[in-house]
Amino acid sequence: MSRRLHRSWLPSLAALTLLGCGWDRFDQLREDTPVLGLETPPQILEDFGATLAALPAGDRTSVLIGGPPGTSVAVVYLVGQDEDARAAPSDDRDYCPASNGSRMCHLAAQPASLLSAQAPDGRTHANCYVTGVGRAVNDFGLWTGCEDTAEFALPVPADIQAAVVDPALAGSSSPDVVLASEPVIDSALVAGVGDLERAFYYEPNSIVPLDLAPAFPAPQTFGSTVAAVGVAGGRVLAVGAPSAAEVHFFFSDGTLPVHLGCWSGSSGLGRTLATGDFDGDGSLDLAASDDTEVHVLSGALLGDLPATTDTSCTLNVDPLLLTTLSCDDFGEARDCAGSRFGVSLGIADFDGDGAAEVAVGAPRMTVRGSSDAGAVLIFDQAGDVVDARYVSTAAPDQLFGARLVTLPQSGRDILAVTAPGASAASIVYCATIAGSGNSPRCP
Repeated sequence: MSRRLHRSWLPSLAALTLLGCGWDRFDQLREDTPVLGLETPPQILEDFGATLAALPAGDRTSVLIGGPPGTSVAVVYLVGQDEDARAAPSDDRDYCPASNGSRMCHLAAQPASLLSAQAPDGRTHANCYVTGVGRAVNDFGLWTGCEDTAEFALPVPADIQAAVVDPALAGSSSPDVVLASEPVIDSALVAGVGDLERAFYYEPNSIVPLDLAPAFPAPQTFGSTVAAVGVAGGRVLAVGAPSAAEVHFFFSDGTLPVHLGCWSGSSGLGRTLATGDFDGDGSLDLAASDDTEVHVLSGALLGDLPATTDTSCTLNVDPLLLTTLSCDDFGEARDCAGSRFGVSLGIADFDGDGAAEVAVGAPRMTVRGSSDAGAVLIFDQAGDVVDARYVSTAAPDQLFGARLVTLPQSGRDILAVTAPGASAASIVYCATIAGSGNSPRCP
């Protein structure tokens, strides 16, 4: 069967209507379905899937899903390592609780996860989600909940406390926070607040926030997106300023961060950042979208950049560029113009052949004539679209692909995708490029 055939996906608990050759053997009662629809918790009243994060922790791999930024309530689904995800939340815990006096959280626009996190009391906890801002008993700052039920808040810089955390505690609206981390035990945590043109980060297992400040005045919306890329001797921290079409890079080796320079590009550059090993060199690479394209830069080469002496945004990234991806019609996913191509990104090996692909969300693509139904386009190493994923019961305004994360499984990777317009979320196991392999879900 050709790699360029497409599949359509239905994130539904009731049934999986699967079209295309070979898929009619599945019926509505089969357990090992190629797509697992996740149960929408009743406490999230609207826009379920507006926020999403992944925790790659072996057989404890999970995803956290919540409602819109600034609201409360987020739940965790256990995905595991062997294609055994659960459709229901893993427990009754709320990983971003509404106010009840001693516990309160407002969701970040982008939550993050930490395989290991230190609490303000000095104790270290495993498998934690940093979900937003708020209060955990006597701690104030970035609200964190861990698998062992520990809850705490990481302290933030004084200006962030005053402008973001305190208004949230008072029940007022506050600027959105975005968070990012690395998929390793000793991970940094990066935070940005674009409305304040601010970014800061925490070294692994640290509660001390360190400012990320450019060598020249921060541009408008600096801190709207963030990412962390582990490199030799430390890590590169990326901070996007999409209104200025800039991405700033910083290097940290455990001492004070160094500004490596600023990449200026097409309109909207830096509106989404994501990491993954695209070129197979063992190091994470960086994907960054602008208003029309997605660019992937070598993380290893980012780590080789010297500290900048420039006072303007002049970094030439051409020697670092691995690929540039553009939207294209595929199967029944059409109309790239206005599709919001690149609003969500993921780099992973979906077919287990050792070469990574790039998943790009386009939540306003037209599918089967339904506007804004949404799709996720999968690109190969050559930069070609090789698969499109979308719901088979496509309807207007579902926004499938508004958020996505990649998840490791035994021998390959899979996707978690949300459609907040339909308050739906799915674990997507199979694609044309995945072939049959040894998966009971993907014959």
